[in-house]
Amino acid sequence: MKKITVTAPATVANLACGYDLLGLAVDSPVDTISIKETDSGKIRISSIECSDGKLPSDVDMNTAGIALASYMKENEIDIGLDISIDKGIPLSGGMGSSAASAVGAVFAAEKMFNKGNGMIEILSHALKAEMAVSGAGHADNAGPCLYGGITLVRSYSPLDIVQIPINIDIYITLVKPEIQVRTKDARSLIPENISISTTVAQSGNLAALIHGLHVSDLDIISNSMQDYIAEPVRSQLIPGYDKVKGAALNNRAFACNISGSGPTVFALSQSLEDANNIGDAMVKAFADQGGVSSLMYISKINTEGPKVI
Repeated sequence: MKKITVTAPATVANLACGYDLLGLAVDSPVDTISIKETDSGKIRISSIECSDGKLPSDVDMNTAGIALASYMKENEIDIGLDISIDKGIPLSGGMGSSAASAVGAVFAAEKMFNKGNGMIEILSHALKAEMAVSGAGHADNAGPCLYGGITLVRSYSPLDIVQIPINIDIYITLVKPEIQVRTKDARSLIPENISISTTVAQSGNLAALIHGLHVSDLDIISNSMQDYIAEPVRSQLIPGYDKVKGAALNNRAFACNISGSGPTVFALSQSLEDANNIGDAMVKAFADQGGVSSLMYISKINTEGPKVI
């Protein structure tokens, strides 16, 4: 019986000014997904290891199962498969947990069956899963998870992903307070109507951020990572957010914002020493807000995306 195991990385969506458009893959944490051929004739989730919550083992309710079933149907593959999932990425943390499981399952299937699917085809199956569980099939998590590095969604219809080059060392500090924020709840806070002045300001930052990444200018990158759409409302869901952000910036972070829908907060810096100092300061700032404990991850940009192990 064939079996394959892959890892799929966590991601930082939005990158402040790129709401639903930008995302970045990190080295840690990752999900580990295995698929194994069986004689059952159907897709099953055989095991889930998850330390911070419970995920559905029903194939129709789990992103790995939904994405894999879509892939199998589209490619007319009629065999049994068992899925095993080891969730290294925290649930409801704003680090693309659901996207990673979906991407990992489809990536593993393509490696196993070698059907010649391109990246957009693989991504489309993952987005079907994201739509099914969160009501929003956006590619700012699944895109960088699959492609690696930093990605921009140029278009959703048709789906078009642009990989953004980056030639500078950047360390990412991720601090997740021990609370959960559901993506649906975070999305519900975003105003349906946004003024022209806000749109212009956000667009200017997004354009400048892309330019800053292309020319490796940290000043431009830092000045551009301001969010006028999501941060003002989503920060209300994160206890002590302003203090946490201030702690990061006061300890040599050149940018700090909410990772995806939160509650994880990310900060960017230029050295491992700074990244660790920033993380310690952010953890302390959360602890000072009613004793909120946190998980901390220090990572560089993951340029590979998912990989077979």
